[in-house]
Amino acid sequence: MTLIRDEDGAAGSKILACKVAQHWTLPGAIFKPGESEEDCQARGLRHCTGLATGERVKVYEGAHTIVFVASADKASRSTKGKLVTAWLTEAQFLSNTAPTANALFTKVFADVRSKAVAQSTVISKLRDGRILYAIQFDQLLPNLDGKDEWLPQEPHYVHAKNAADANEQFNQMIGPHDIVRVVATAPAIGFFEDEKGVLHG
Repeated sequence: MTLIRDEDGAAGSKILACKVAQHWTLPGAIFKPGESEEDCQARGLRHCTGLATGERVKVYEGAHTIVFVASADKASRSTKGKLVTAWLTEAQFLSNTAPTANALFTKVFADVRSKAVAQSTVISKLRDGRILYAIQFDQLLPNLDGKDEWLPQEPHYVHAKNAADANEQFNQMIGPHDIVRVVATAPAIGFFEDEKGVLHG
């Protein structure tokens, strides 16, 4: 399967989804004998959407499913994509996946966010050894229809000795009526401190 976002993975970005049997899923294909993972991924994306694959990285491998995060060469789109497609938020996507696939996609999205947070060599560090952690979390909020759904929020940043300490600090700042779930905690990307200890991002 292929996960393509309309921007660089920031909160609020949308996912390219395709519809199979009235449910949303990611573009993909079933392995053919002798086919490589990369060839299967490219074939599935092209078959479902008409798009050619750009840069890609494997982010999830389960017993029966492999997921790549990829860019797409939109200029190469053919007129022969076989499925209905749409750009959806994670919440929109998960609200109408096949019941047997919902847990899988929830895990995939969490894994992708976790890897994105951790992929940097630029990490803020204090003199006492604490580093800057980014906590990616969802909050249960009402949607336009008045129904509660999990919505991704902007990351919360905190200096901590480790991820457990970061999560403990995060839990202490949550309001008494806020319902949240942490999906990823990792050293923050793109931050550094100058010689005076001023944080820059």
